[in-house]
Amino acid sequence: MNNKMGEKLRVITAVGRLLPAVALILAFAMPAPTPALASQDQPFEGIIQGANCVHNKTACPESPSDAHIAAEHDFVLLLPNGDHYFLLNLDRTIKAKYVTVPVRVLGKKQGHGIWVHTFEVKKGGKYKQVWSFEEQQRIYKEEQEIYRGGN
Repeated sequence: MNNKMGEKLRVITAVGRLLPAVALILAFAMPAPTPALASQDQPFEGIIQGANCVHNKTACPESPSDAHIAAEHDFVLLLPNGDHYFLLNLDRTIKAKYVTVPVRVLGKKQGHGIWVHTFEVKKGGKYKQVWSFEEQQRIYKEEQEIYRGGN
């Protein structure tokens, strides 16, 4: 591999490694939506796809079991018109599980990201909720009570 190609590969790899960190920083820099803000959520429908492949316009994973998923540091919601958004507060493992599957996100758009309130997957022609911000907060609260000994 020549030096220019090697340098390009190093830059692409470095940028790819930074994407999840940037999404995480944005997630914590933005306030979490309150129930009052949840009423302002917008629906976004599309598919989950690898952030690197969408940004670099390269081969993307073709199914949730595709080996390309391991190379993706984060995933985005890819809309039918080609726009894409980071799902700022949704865990990578949830996004990876639903790569290429039709989904609907209810949330608030913030720049190139969406603060997700609910995440729904299309099955049998209907959307089914598989994650919500409120449910995650409830689970975190329960775990904190367990670790603190009920205090």
